[in-house]
Amino acid sequence: MRIIDSTASRQFVDKPVTSSPRPESGLQRDAWSLIGWLGIVLVILGFVDIGLGLYPTAFGNSEWEFGTLTGILNGFALPTMGFYLLLASFIAGGKRVAARVTSLLMIVVVVALVVLGLLYATGIPLALKSVAGNALLTLGIKKALVKAGVLLVGYLSLYVLGAVRGWRSARVN
Repeated sequence: MRIIDSTASRQFVDKPVTSSPRPESGLQRDAWSLIGWLGIVLVILGFVDIGLGLYPTAFGNSEWEFGTLTGILNGFALPTMGFYLLLASFIAGGKRVAARVTSLLMIVVVVALVVLGLLYATGIPLALKSVAGNALLTLGIKKALVKAGVLLVGYLSLYVLGAVRGWRSARVN
């Protein structure tokens, strides 16, 4: 014979479900603050790395432009991660204005990535033509083009998504 404890089954049913979030503890605030600082540092380090890749400039030199634009796309992982950590910190902390500013900065990066993609596209024919006689170099250029295309689409998607989510999270309910 089984004995059913009615109090054990009622304790889950009788408690009302609340939809209001728990107040944030000091430890949670500290953790989100650290994540925000990490985000700021990653954004700065990433853009310094990208900026140093541009120096010294040699616009007009097709090889430099192709290599530099490839390097810029390769270096976008740090600032992208940094923007997301920073945005998450602002959203979690309820900092609406900061979340909106971060969203706007992400849109600026989207515009810069579109310009970068257009510049990159103009160099593709010349890059392919310059290695047309060597099958191994042609394969390397084609792989670089595919990688750059995937990175560009991925980063554009991430920055647009982050900007939209950050903007929406800052709306007053």
